[in-house]
Amino acid sequence: MENLTISKMLSKILSDLKDIGEIQASAIFSNDGLIIASDTESCDLGAEIIGAMVAMTMRSAEHTARKLDKGEMEHLLLKTTEGNIFSMKAGSNAILTVLTELNGNEGLILLKMKKACEKIKKIL
Repeated sequence: MENLTISKMLSKILSDLKDIGEIQASAIFSNDGLIIASDTESCDLGAEIIGAMVAMTMRSAEHTARKLDKGEMEHLLLKTTEGNIFSMKAGSNAILTVLTELNGNEGLILLKMKKACEKIKKIL
């Protein structure tokens, strides 16, 4: 029963992110890329594939930041010609990722993600 409650709470966090309007899909992954919760119906790729790619990219970015003595990574932003992908650590065991429209308000998206990550940390 507890897992059902946790699942509902995480789904609510992802649903609230979509209220911004610029967010097309969102998911919470483990550091290994396994799906914890997702709202990715509008995405052509499955959440499993997205999770694997996000986990690999985050590990690479964190390794690069450490090697260059640039401190801890706060977030990762991948800008493409079709939209943006934001990823942010949500505690030590989870990653929050959102896919956005091309011209989304980056500041607002990052602010909402930070608040969502705080909630996720408390739940997980």
